[in-house]
Amino acid sequence: MFLRFMSNRRLSIRNIKVTRNALHLFLVISITFLSIVSVSAASVDPKTAAKAEAKNQIANLINSGYGPYYDILNLEMDITKVEENNNKIDVYALAKIKKVLKAKKVSELPYVKGMLKAVNLDDIDKDSAENTMKQIKASVNTKLNDERIERAAKLLQFKVRDLEQYIGQPQDGSLIFKYSVTKTSNGIDRDSGVLYAEDGIGNYFPAKNILPKSSTELESDGAKEIKDVINGETLSASVTSLYPGYDRLRARDYANQYTSTATTYCPHNKAQQNTAYWNTGTYPAYLYNFCHNDCADYVSQGLNYGGIPKEAGVWTRTSADKSWTYAWQNVRGLKDYMYDTKGYWTPSTYTSASAGGVRLWKTADGVYYHIAMIVQNDTVTRKFSAHTYDRKQYDYSNESYREYYILW
Repeated sequence: MFLRFMSNRRLSIRNIKVTRNALHLFLVISITFLSIVSVSAASVDPKTAAKAEAKNQIANLINSGYGPYYDILNLEMDITKVEENNNKIDVYALAKIKKVLKAKKVSELPYVKGMLKAVNLDDIDKDSAENTMKQIKASVNTKLNDERIERAAKLLQFKVRDLEQYIGQPQDGSLIFKYSVTKTSNGIDRDSGVLYAEDGIGNYFPAKNILPKSSTELESDGAKEIKDVINGETLSASVTSLYPGYDRLRARDYANQYTSTATTYCPHNKAQQNTAYWNTGTYPAYLYNFCHNDCADYVSQGLNYGGIPKEAGVWTRTSADKSWTYAWQNVRGLKDYMYDTKGYWTPSTYTSASAGGVRLWKTADGVYYHIAMIVQNDTVTRKFSAHTYDRKQYDYSNESYREYYILW
């Protein structure tokens, strides 16, 4: 029995030693694992974290901001540049968005609802302006004379026909964003992050400003447009006939075909351009003149393609070097020619100017410095296409010191 006791005791001691060794090994492995995790956490690449968060912020903004009005069909994001300066990281991204209006018919758009309510209608007979006039006359509480009823009817007819092209049709668009965030010892401080949108010419503003207005605001804008036309404060696009031969949608299509949303700079490093998309077969890109200086030339091309005839020695350009005129390739010259000299343009507004019209940038002192072709206005989103900077179907907001003109 004694021998059996001693044998069992030696076995227990041996087991204790094995257990202690296993426990020691477990502690060593645990400490090593925690050390690796700690080092890994401390070595998160801030640029990688910033790029991932930039994409996340952009996706959230687009889905929440455009979601009430559109089904987002596709969203592609390309990080074009990352800048690191002291404790700050700036991530630049190009977003390409494909979306389609949720409205199944024009009268479901908030803007159009506002227009209809202003003349006491729920829907519109799109067959003719005459039928629309009858609708307005028959509506309750209408106290408009025939002239004002006609203005309202023609505007509604124009809006319906213009907006039908967007119902059920996927729309392509692009935006450039900048996400700025502070670096930390283990990555980035997400609470410090701010998302900006680019205005199409290299300036940045809070990204939320690019988003569509609320449905209430859109209804109010629609009501204001038709009331202004009824009261004679603005011209209805459907009433004017400034140049009957102008095909505004043909001009729009030209503008969209011969540009891109560029992210690389011209040889002079002053504007983002990509001449691979330009119509250089007809209008060669003489870079000493058109590098970072092609916005008016490009819009003139579109206007001419839409049907505005060239005028020898005044508003013209050929493929030959230095064949362009001041009115063709200068913003101020083009505006003076189209508006003052020929009377082809009439002033419009941010809310009502539609595809085939133009948007001009000017300083507080009234100096014109940029022009683009308006290529979309579905009453929720407005887009332009341009050169210098090259931008294609690019969203724009209601900024100060902008002018809008239409040609119909």
